[in-house]
Amino acid sequence: MPRSPHILQYARDWQAAEMIVYSTTLESVTSAKTRIERTFDPDAVRKLKAEADHDLTVDGPNLAAQAISAGLVDE
Repeated sequence: MPRSPHILQYARDWQAAEMIVYSTTLESVTSAKTRIERTFDPDAVRKLKAEADHDLTVDGPNLAAQAISAGLVDE
């Protein structure tokens, strides 16, 4: 099945992004630009946000709830 251009662009963007996965159970990651953090540290994310030259995203309802509670989500 052919992929639409916006789906292909999304896949390229996803693969190029640096990611932090917050997990207490995941032992390894398969993406080159991904690292695991065991606990969500609002201050560390606040620092990342302040230093970023692009938008950051939060995925997953539990992580989003923590980020919202910490005042890190502005959109």
